[in-house]
Amino acid sequence: MEKDRFISSNLSTILKRNAIGSLIIKGIGFLLNIAIIPVSLNFVGDEVYGIWITLFSIITWFTLFDGGFGNSLRNRLAVNLAKGEIEVATGYVTTSYVALGTIMIVLLFTFFIVNNFLSWDEILNTRALSSQSLASVTLVLFSFFAVNMMLGNITFIMLADQKTAMSGAIRVLSNLITLGILFILQGKVDGSLMLLVLAVVIPNSFVLLLFTVILFWNRYKPIRPRIGMYNKRLLKDLWSLGAAFFVIQISYIILFTTDNLIITRLFNPSEVTPYNIAYRYFNSVVMVFGLLTSPLWSAITAAYANKNFYWIRKVINKSLILFGMFSLCVIVMLIFSDEIIYFWLGRDLKIDFWLRFMMALYSVVYMFNAIFIYFLNGTGKIRLQLIYSIVAGVVNIPLSIILAKYTSLGVTGVIAATLTLQVLATLWIPYQYYLIINGKGKGIWLK
Repeated sequence: MEKDRFISSNLSTILKRNAIGSLIIKGIGFLLNIAIIPVSLNFVGDEVYGIWITLFSIITWFTLFDGGFGNSLRNRLAVNLAKGEIEVATGYVTTSYVALGTIMIVLLFTFFIVNNFLSWDEILNTRALSSQSLASVTLVLFSFFAVNMMLGNITFIMLADQKTAMSGAIRVLSNLITLGILFILQGKVDGSLMLLVLAVVIPNSFVLLLFTVILFWNRYKPIRPRIGMYNKRLLKDLWSLGAAFFVIQISYIILFTTDNLIITRLFNPSEVTPYNIAYRYFNSVVMVFGLLTSPLWSAITAAYANKNFYWIRKVINKSLILFGMFSLCVIVMLIFSDEIIYFWLGRDLKIDFWLRFMMALYSVVYMFNAIFIYFLNGTGKIRLQLIYSIVAGVVNIPLSIILAKYTSLGVTGVIAATLTLQVLATLWIPYQYYLIINGKGKGIWLK
């Protein structure tokens, strides 16, 4: 039967297979991403690269306005597939595509109008490029990312189907194509921000479209979008959970992507480059850790639906052991950071020690929290996370400005603000997990 292809009773085997597959596939993607950074720096220079990173962060804010439908679909679909409910799953998939397509059109139309009234040179605090040039680049960047918001729905379907490793292949192929394009362009044409943007966004859109067509023609043919399967009741259900994910996403955007803009406004786009390099350097450990632990989300959704609490406890405990190992790796990376970064970039880049130290500490705290966030997201118990994320999102920007502008920390104050809010989250996230897994959760702890 069609539904049997999605049903599996051995969660541990699936989790191990996904972890190993993700480590290999996304590990390759990570290495390609690492290789892209120095090539991009050499292609456009430090200041334009800083502008690119800041623009990328800003556009990310808008393109994550998917209403939380992606993560909501992931949770609902994981349960449907685990129970073999193919018709319901098809309804959810169809409804999510209609919703995301509508959001994409509204966003594109709105941005086309608003972009004409924005002075991007003032927003980015730069004279390296004209406002007109930046407006053109931003329009292209936003257009592709808006389209990718809908095309990216296929990744949430793969994650719900616990095909984490397969979803990672998208980034691998797009990074490979991008790196190839940059190598071809380097030395043959003058580097420009527009060429860099096109080299990044076109491969990503192409690969997403390719995977969508292939998978809906083969494995996901039983649940591919169909005319007549759109359902307003399912839309309401997706939104009921998606709205919470949406607010959390917006808050996380403020927490994790406003740093570059704050630095650009308070200092200079050139200051974004060392900050971003330090972030990417230590975030490499977080990424590898995520490769191994990200399959937890959908696996926990299936296990929680079947009340398999013993398995959940076991896999969380193993994740904590893994966290300890990766924390030691961060310490080693901090000790030898000067030498490794020099080898990576092929040139000396002055990065303050305290900036590197704060980035290392932030990476450790982030990995610890991520383990329990996967559990909460997988079970849908996100009310408390929603409230905290709103508070953190509101506090982060002013706290970052205060620490960066009115203390001796300077640029380091920006990550210090984000780190402070992450440390505060460790006071309640593990405790909520403890209450839920032991059947002691009540009130807001169980919502």
